[in-house]
Amino acid sequence: DIIPRSASSWEYLDRIVRRLRGAESDGGSLTFTLALFEARKAHDRARSLLAGQGLEPETWEALNVATGAYEAAIERAETVQGHCAVYTRALRQLGEVYAARQRFQVERELETPFTIPKAMQVYRAMWEVREGGWEDIGFRGIGREEFMAAMWRLWEEIQESSLNAAAFHLSRSISVPHRAAEQVRKAAGIYARYLDFFGQYGGYEGREAVPPSAYFAAYDAARGYGDAFLAYPGASPSKTEVGLAVKRYFQALRLFPFDGELWSAFRGALDRQGRGNEYLNRVQWLAGKVARSRHLDTWIDRNERGARRIQTMRRAISDGLALMYLGYADGSGAEELETSLEELHGRHADATRRVAELSRMREALVAGEPVGDLAPPANPTDGPAPPMANAEPLRLEDVERRLSEANFELARVDKQVEARTRALPLYRSTLEDDALVRELAVERNHPVHELLRQLSYENES
Repeated sequence: DIIPRSASSWEYLDRIVRRLRGAESDGGSLTFTLALFEARKAHDRARSLLAGQGLEPETWEALNVATGAYEAAIERAETVQGHCAVYTRALRQLGEVYAARQRFQVERELETPFTIPKAMQVYRAMWEVREGGWEDIGFRGIGREEFMAAMWRLWEEIQESSLNAAAFHLSRSISVPHRAAEQVRKAAGIYARYLDFFGQYGGYEGREAVPPSAYFAAYDAARGYGDAFLAYPGASPSKTEVGLAVKRYFQALRLFPFDGELWSAFRGALDRQGRGNEYLNRVQWLAGKVARSRHLDTWIDRNERGARRIQTMRRAISDGLALMYLGYADGSGAEELETSLEELHGRHADATRRVAELSRMREALVAGEPVGDLAPPANPTDGPAPPMANAEPLRLEDVERRLSEANFELARVDKQVEARTRALPLYRSTLEDDALVRELAVERNHPVHELLRQLSYENES
């Protein structure tokens, strides 16, 4: 018998039949379905050991058994459908192992024939028939919605295993300093590969075949690429690598402009190139997109999940001065704003006193009383001194000219005070703890993922 008598139950048979008819099949092959079913059981055992005791010898043995079982399944696969089913699960195991290797700082690799580039080839084959004809590659008896769901599952395992692998190599660049340059470049290569993959399929044309979480994952990869060369010690990036890091940071900002720290990372990257003064010009276009976004209007008006953080960042990004100081999200910008605001208040008081004194002098001259010039203050911060007793009398036109200049200066300082008074609380609010980034990193069904997808399409238009 194909199914052992001890395992012959209606529940078991029902699960087998459902798999034969579902997306995780191989054109209805029973041999493949049974092989994948056994591989999944071996994977579940390995996962249990991994969670319970880490990467101990027994766990490695179980991981190797599961890998062998997946190999046996793919040897029986004759269609793209079968390859999709195996790679979706085998990549999940690969991603889990990378995460565990990072957690326990284990150098040993899992020996597996299943790689991310091969999984991307499977996705590409499915992409080519997304408009129809998926039956020809094994997906028989299922509708478009179920086929797209299979594409989403495969994509999500490609992105998770990519991000976990890159994070592992970045962690090794710190724990093994003498190999930092090598590890950083491995991580950057993995990030770049995912971003190229995303660039091929993540546009509006592929909106049904790409899961919403892909857009935040692309932000994660773009920021990770920039961080690899500019935030991790030991990278010693070349001029070309710094230039690529700058481009990746800006790509990350376009995909997810609500990360308060990313703006300063981008400015710092420009500084590395000696182009820090270009920061404001580079980000103003993006700031305008964020300020005018219809999707953000709707999201905030409905008070959808994450709306508070999104609205906070949007207000700051929409304010020119706060946007400039977002380039200093480490907090030094707030101190600089506070200091400059104190100085402006002093200049405002001086200008107000000067306008008042010149106004009194003008009134006196109009009344026919002689007026001497003002004595220069001993300290510029002391404000204008009273008229000098022995000074030569001033003419009315001189006082009116000076009064006009003083009023202009007062109006200018008024605007500066108003701008900084408005920008300071906006900027401070961006420094608050940002839980949204952490939520999106672990919740692939978070509703903000769909918002990011829509913003990405909006930016394309």
